[in-house]
Amino acid sequence: MFRLKQPLVKKNLFLTKRAKPRKILSRSPFKFSAQELDREYGSRYQTIDIHIGDVRLILDFVEGVWKLDEPPISPEELVALEKQRSELAEENTYLRAKLDILFELVAQTTAEQDLRRETSQSSQ
Repeated sequence: MFRLKQPLVKKNLFLTKRAKPRKILSRSPFKFSAQELDREYGSRYQTIDIHIGDVRLILDFVEGVWKLDEPPISPEELVALEKQRSELAEENTYLRAKLDILFELVAQTTAEQDLRRETSQSSQ
């Protein structure tokens, strides 16, 4: 008669074997010790940075925040930018007023043309 070598029902089908944890000697592919890495690359050899457009951000591990790579804007540049912003806001207000006047002129002209058409049609 036909005999099966393995049983049909196996216990613990979903039990997986655990792998042994790997030993990490160094995070660098050069296999340096921590002291050698610090000596060769300095204290910033494990920095995390990202580039978004032209801006480079670096993660500060101590504070847990992203910081800009470049120094912040100087006070002189900030004053110049604020002055430019106020000038642009003033120019924007002027142009909006100019547009309102032009819209009123167009509305007045079309109303006058409609009135002329009605008077010319009623006279005929």
